Amino acid sequence: MTGTTNKRRGRPRGSSGKASGCLVPFTETRRGKTYPIIQGERVPKDIALDYPHHYRWFYQWREWQEKQQRWSTRSKRIKFQQVAAIHQLIQANQNVVRILNFIETGRLE
Repeated sequence: MTGTTNKRRGRPRGSSGKASGCLVPFTETRRGKTYPIIQGERVPKDIALDYPHHYRWFYQWREWQEKQQRWSTRSKRIKFQQVAAIHQLIQANQNVVRILNFIETGRLE
């Protein structure tokens, strides 16, 4: 039998919902303008965490889709004022549910 594949895929070992996700900076272009509009030059994305007002932001995480038996990447748009707090939650390895709750309510529970 040639070309066999391993059908036993699933949640990688040791990831029991602890993956925190990441912050993704982006810009929007509408009607020839790049948003958010800033004074001067925009900083590169590799130092964007130090200048959160230079970009729009997504919080991005992965979820296991049981029915399709595959991973799916999901994201939620966040305000630039929340970037520092969410970055601290990610660094503290908080779970995705807690971070999403913080995005919605603005406080930790």
